[in-house]
Amino acid sequence: MPLNQSKPPQKPPRIGIFAGTFDPVHKGHITFALKAADSADLDTIYFLPEMHPRGKSSVTHISHRLAMLNLAARSHSKLKVLELPDKKFDMVRTWPRLRKRFKNDQILLLLGSDVFAGLPSWPHVHQLFEDAGIVVGTRGDRDIAQTLGSVVQLNKALWEVHLVETDHPSASSRLVRSALAQGQQNDMLLKSVHRYISQNWLYVDIRTVVPK
Repeated sequence: MPLNQSKPPQKPPRIGIFAGTFDPVHKGHITFALKAADSADLDTIYFLPEMHPRGKSSVTHISHRLAMLNLAARSHSKLKVLELPDKKFDMVRTWPRLRKRFKNDQILLLLGSDVFAGLPSWPHVHQLFEDAGIVVGTRGDRDIAQTLGSVVQLNKALWEVHLVETDHPSASSRLVRSALAQGQQNDMLLKSVHRYISQNWLYVDIRTVVPK
C-alpha cells in the first residue's frame, strides 16, 4: 500500500441480542436468529436467557435452558449464548451492562412482533431508542401488515429497524412443552435439544410415562 494512502475506516461489529425465556429453545428461535443475521448484516447474535422472566411464575432452571441453547447454537458460527446476572432483561440494569460489554459495537435487539408491539410501554425505553436498532420477526397472529404498521410508527424514534418474515411464526415453547408433557413428538425441536430433554426428564408429566 502506498505511504500516502490510508486504510479505510473499519466498521464497528454489529451484534444482535435475543433475550427471552427459551423454555425450551426451538427451530423458530434459531431460524429467526439466522434470518436476522442475514437481514441486518449482523456479525454475531447472542441468545440471552432470562433467569426469572416477568409474567412467568414457573420456568425450567436456567442451567438446563443454557445447556439447551448451547446445543442449539453450536453448529452456527454466528450464534452464541450470553449469561448475565440479571433476573430479567431490564433497561435500567441489563442495557447499561450490555453497552459496557459491547462498548464499540452496534447493538440490535431481536424481538418477536408480539413483543415489539408493546415496546413503547417499556420503562426507560427512550434509552433503547437512542442507542439501538431493532430486528422484528413476525410471530403468531400478527401478520406482516400489522407489524409493518408498528414499525412505521416507531421508525422515527429508532435509528434502524428491520422486519423479518419468520419461517415458523406459530412456533412456541408452550406448544412444545404441552406436546412433551403428553408424551408426543414436536417437530419444532432440534434433535440435540430433544435428546437433552429426554436424558434429563424435562417437561414430562409423570402420569403419561408410568403405568397405572
